[in-house]
Amino acid sequence: MTDKSDLVVVKHNAVVESCYSLSIFESRIILGCIAQINSMGGLTKDDEYTLIANEIIEASGLSSNNSYKHLKDAVDRLYERSVIIKLDDNRTLKTRWISSATYEENLGVITIQFAQKMTPYLSDLTKNFTKYNLNNILLFKSSYSVRIYELLMRWQGSEHIAEVAWLKEIFNIQGKYSKLWDFKHYVLEPAMKDINEHSDITASYTSVKRGRTVTAFKFEWQPKKTTKLKSMPHQAKKTMTTAQYERLNPQKCIGKSTEEVKAMIREDASNAEREKKYGSKSAAQLETMKAVGDLLPDLKTTTGSD
Repeated sequence: MTDKSDLVVVKHNAVVESCYSLSIFESRIILGCIAQINSMGGLTKDDEYTLIANEIIEASGLSSNNSYKHLKDAVDRLYERSVIIKLDDNRTLKTRWISSATYEENLGVITIQFAQKMTPYLSDLTKNFTKYNLNNILLFKSSYSVRIYELLMRWQGSEHIAEVAWLKEIFNIQGKYSKLWDFKHYVLEPAMKDINEHSDITASYTSVKRGRTVTAFKFEWQPKKTTKLKSMPHQAKKTMTTAQYERLNPQKCIGKSTEEVKAMIREDASNAEREKKYGSKSAAQLETMKAVGDLLPDLKTTTGSD
């Protein structure tokens, strides 16, 4: 996980909306490993994914005092963590996230293998998936922030209404926060703070009432305003990472693979070079200029023969 700028988390939508509970440290480990998977390729139960504890700590803006212990404890707990995924025909699948986990304390190296039942939801994904840059959630302090951010990416668009009961179910907190104030204070408010301060979008929510009772929340979000691609230095376009490009062009990149985004970057860089050399002429104009240029030697020869 040395270069995190190009790491992309891709999950099947069924996992994004599944029922599970992870601590923020457990989430960092799981997502750091998912981001290393080739979501368009295959994944087997024998594939291993490795993280360096120090890299997680630095990337998440944490102090190292207690973070190593928190990560070690997270590795110990992860094997017991399960996820409940809703299938077709009113069936549900309950599976562990991982089949094994090791922590080399002297080196601070974490290695995990995903459970066999999880592999179809993390690889060979061509549709019904949610995709976002790992960098967008690394500084989050709450696991609820990760879940809500993922839901916003899943829903796309700019607004969505979610029932309170459904949110509690998928966050696996049906028995907690019975008072609405507690749910807002411990779940929604920290999530909004994290998302607005550290991610690539701004988000907010409002209560939706049925009679006098709040039964749902309406979430609204939009990409953060940033420097447009055309106003960036020419060299930056050529060296831009996929993460930077997707942050600048969120709608354009929806559903695109990493390789497709890289191709878009190359095309934009090529267009920028052409514009720098010839100005804002269209491709058709440039072809005409080239054709005229090719004819000039013949014209000169003809004129000379007269």
